[in-house]
Amino acid sequence: MANKKSLLIGSALTVCAALGILWLSSTPATSPADIEAAIEAQNETPPTETAVVPASNSDDTQTVASVSPIPAHVDVVSETVETTPWLSAPITPLSNELYDFIEAEEVSYISTTDYPFDEHKQTQLRASIKQGSMIMFDNTDPDYLDSYGVSETEVVSEYFGTASEGDVIIATGVTREDGSIHYLVLPLRNTDDADTSQLIEDTKLAVTLLKEQKTDLASANRSE
Repeated sequence: MANKKSLLIGSALTVCAALGILWLSSTPATSPADIEAAIEAQNETPPTETAVVPASNSDDTQTVASVSPIPAHVDVVSETVETTPWLSAPITPLSNELYDFIEAEEVSYISTTDYPFDEHKQTQLRASIKQGSMIMFDNTDPDYLDSYGVSETEVVSEYFGTASEGDVIIATGVTREDGSIHYLVLPLRNTDDADTSQLIEDTKLAVTLLKEQKTDLASANRSE
């Protein structure tokens, strides 16, 4: 079964985030049940506690404490900003393969090869996050960020508080009635450089399941 490093959730009010991190290795052994189980693990972890979850088939553990407040400017976005699914041009193999899926699912796509993001792109990204869009970070060319001395975790955490390493990182958020935000951040790792077909399928599945999870969280918030 694919290696999984499961998530931890912290919570804070107003502009703070309740953040879940999932780790999935994209291998032929990855199944819908694997991804769904990882997502469901969020609901089993009390949001105000620090969790230590053993990594599957590994001796190490991953620990995440309560999430630090998100900078206030993240939430200050003009309502008139026009958002688009293509924050980055679809010129990578991954974006080409997922083009129709991204359009159909209204996912906001951005490539880390556009880093550092210009002001317009940052504004569009923050507007998409504020509107609750599903954001797909394409990091299938990790050497690019290495040339700047930064990691994908630093890039994503600037907008979602924290993150974990991945070739694709999917992130979104659900705003609670009290104004706090429950962030869902899902990194996916490809383990076969010669074949990305499994990563592509896992990405589609992860988007679908995260959307379902987001709907469930939104419904639960309304019923509270």
